[in-house]
Amino acid sequence: MERFSINEAAASITIRMNGEIVMDVIRELRGEVALYLQEYDLETVVVDLGDLEFMDSSGIGFFIGLKKQLQKEARTLRLHNPSPAIAKLFCMLKLDEYFQMETGGPAAQSA
Repeated sequence: MERFSINEAAASITIRMNGEIVMDVIRELRGEVALYLQEYDLETVVVDLGDLEFMDSSGIGFFIGLKKQLQKEARTLRLHNPSPAIAKLFCMLKLDEYFQMETGGPAAQSA
């Protein structure tokens, strides 16, 4: 499954997450995302969580760090289409109030 897709016409980059975000993959994930954020200096970053099956505390830390980084750059982070398990995790941690979360429908269109 394609992990990243770009939609420059909508001034956004969409990152599709799949599988699991756990401590073992977080360093690689941060590096991949950092490269795309540098290459595509777009106003909005959409993370599509529809195919994300599991996330541990390092994944939560990743998203909090990503939001803080983007805020410093005057950019916006939107979390899109979380699976029921991921939505429940964000809700239990009261992070559904911290993040801009969207459900249903397609994220940004791929270029």
